[in-house]
Amino acid sequence: MPIHNRPHPLKKCRTFRNKDIEQRRTFLKEAGICFKCCASSLHIARDCEETIHCSDCGSNRHVTALHPGPSPHYQQRPSSLQNDGGEQLENTTASVASACTEVCDGRLGGRSCAKICMVKVYPENREAEAMKVYAVMDEQSNGTLAKSQLFDQLNLQCNTAPYTLRTCSGTTETTGRAASNLFIESLDGSVKLRLPTVRECELIPDDRKEIPSPAVARHHPHLKQIADKIPAVDPDVPILLLLGRDILRVHKVRDQINGSHEAPYAQCLDLGWVIVGETCLGTAHRPSNTSVFKTNVLRNGRPSYYTPCTNSMSVSAGYKMVPDVDVLGQSVFQKTKDDEKQAASIEDLAFLNLMDKEVHQDKTTVGWRLFHSNH
Repeated sequence: MPIHNRPHPLKKCRTFRNKDIEQRRTFLKEAGICFKCCASSLHIARDCEETIHCSDCGSNRHVTALHPGPSPHYQQRPSSLQNDGGEQLENTTASVASACTEVCDGRLGGRSCAKICMVKVYPENREAEAMKVYAVMDEQSNGTLAKSQLFDQLNLQCNTAPYTLRTCSGTTETTGRAASNLFIESLDGSVKLRLPTVRECELIPDDRKEIPSPAVARHHPHLKQIADKIPAVDPDVPILLLLGRDILRVHKVRDQINGSHEAPYAQCLDLGWVIVGETCLGTAHRPSNTSVFKTNVLRNGRPSYYTPCTNSMSVSAGYKMVPDVDVLGQSVFQKTKDDEKQAASIEDLAFLNLMDKEVHQDKTTVGWRLFHSNH
């Protein structure tokens, strides 16, 4: 009989939903109810063929009633409760802090590269099943995280556990799978490392525009020498992994190319070369298509088919204004002959205004005489 057509063994149990997770497991065990579907006492979990779904984490291994830990949609308690004598939740399993920050603003149009490497990941003794992913190197995180897609594609059989995630936006009580049998390998196979416990998290930054590429290296003279050491960006390889300080070796710099103070720099890590920093080419962005019928004029007056970068600013001083032409920003620092003269005070302006409106000359007498219009 389908699961939705037969009486639910827990339907009449009003206290089941008020029990904690261990009490619920004990109740199911004593009642002989299947731990997987919680809907039958005629079979056990390993023989259960029902299709289930946890509405909290999406797992197909337990129902929502047996979800371990609080819901991922749990709302953070106000900080005042923690500092002023209120309750404070304590996590007995794990705590992950990630300070990875990205500022999103439609006015910022520049491209910036980050520490992102293409690597191979696979479970222990299953190297033939290795999959390519992009890994974000985040030394501000104390734990290693991975998206659900990595767990699913590698078919990892692991337990789900709650943990605390602290980011710039606050603290969140969440839950996810935890894998401790994964290996990571550089593309050339020269470095192979066992990963620490990897926790499931969907909040990993995945801006593909930040992936370093050979083209970026070739467009900067001081980085041309490593252009052939950076793999081309593969659109089919997702960003699924964030490597924190718990795998310290991948963050150590073996070689570095600096360039000028404002230029992007490159670092050689055990997993490959990365480029860090703003990669605009002289405050201009190279277009994907070039047309000889369209030309841009840069701020220095030079024509170019490159698009001027919107993430730059220049200030001009002593710009000569054209009569009757008001161009925004051109007269900000324009100098005049009256710049050094002392301006009239508010009282001076009030007096002059009074004289203009209420005092006039009287020609009826000999000479000229000033008097108030109200007299």
